[in-house]
Amino acid sequence: MMAHPHHRRSTAMSLVVLGALAAGACQQQAGGLPRPPDSAQPVAATGPHPQRLDLVIADVRRRLTAAGDAALTVRSFTVPRATEWDAMVEHYSRDLGGDWKPAGDVPPSAFAYRFAAWRSSGKVFSVAFIETPDPERPTDFRLLVEATTAR
Repeated sequence: MMAHPHHRRSTAMSLVVLGALAAGACQQQAGGLPRPPDSAQPVAATGPHPQRLDLVIADVRRRLTAAGDAALTVRSFTVPRATEWDAMVEHYSRDLGGDWKPAGDVPPSAFAYRFAAWRSSGKVFSVAFIETPDPERPTDFRLLVEATTAR
């Protein structure tokens, strides 16, 4: 039995709409968290990396723990040297969506790096941005750290 031409068109249109919705959903990871920018490359868990990264990760952990968020997932990335902080904040603000509001209850940093945090339903997502990974020598990259609470 052949489908009526209007049914074929509506089925095709439904598939197009579902495809568009799926593509939009791909901007976020499981749990509704944003993906890192396309230019971000994961930092290897082992091997050489700037010591400053370790200090910033420890400081981010301290800051979020002090705000009452104990269990964290932390991921680190390199981004091209030309990457700007404002572009990072815009990327994450857009991809987190309207349920996420700036988290103003995170204590200040002890180190020089850029930081932003958002809170939604008791969960915190934060980014730290290290513009000068190695003060002793120039690098062709900057560092980006994402931290997410488990709640």
